[in-house]
Amino acid sequence: VNGRLEVRDARVETGNDSAREAIKRYHEQTLELARHAVRRFGVEEREFQATSLLFNSKNILKAKELIREFRSRFSVLFEETSGDQLYQFQMQLYPVSKKIQPMEKK
Repeated sequence: VNGRLEVRDARVETGNDSAREAIKRYHEQTLELARHAVRRFGVEEREFQATSLLFNSKNILKAKELIREFRSRFSVLFEETSGDQLYQFQMQLYPVSKKIQPMEKK
């Protein structure tokens, strides 16, 4: 309204672990926005973090639960109906290698 952002509807959520094509496209689009943001915005306006770690894949459900809890708490703390700028908040956790098979005991 009058060149300003206005909250029109409540938050839309898809639920966890949705594999629908529309959701995949949405995630691809937000990753593309993030890729451009690295060059478009200075460090004072953005935050990018990355960590590579050796991870036991049996802990993926606990890791996803913690990420979801953090995202929810973050939104509660910082989302405002009278904010002055729209930000995209993303976190990613994904494998970057093939799964290592346990070594056989001798």
